[in-house]
Amino acid sequence: MTLQDLRNYGANVEAGLALCGNDEAEYLRLVGQAASDPSFRKLSDALDDGDMTGAFESAYALRAVLEKLSLTPLSEPVREMTELLRDPMENESEAFWKVYVRIAEKLDALEKIAERKEK
Repeated sequence: MTLQDLRNYGANVEAGLALCGNDEAEYLRLVGQAASDPSFRKLSDALDDGDMTGAFESAYALRAVLEKLSLTPLSEPVREMTELLRDPMENESEAFWKVYVRIAEKLDALEKIAERKEK
């Protein structure tokens, strides 16, 4: 994975690097960890089980990490999910799954980037 890969993905790399004191290796390490964060699975499982509290907690935790790393393509749908889950009774379950599909697509793209070896 390279910084250019992340720029092409849509991440605000400069803002994410600033969080890491401009340490490229540290930033890339943290992005790799974010791409495999178990909270993504917890979010999916909680939605499957109808556990809106658990889903909110997972989405909220992911949002914080993704926003700090400036992984905008993924943090935006996670932020949207967090807001939907603040008052789940006001929203239809279809709304959650529509947003989750976007999260899964962006996560898949990030995982592929994270798996790449630098050339």
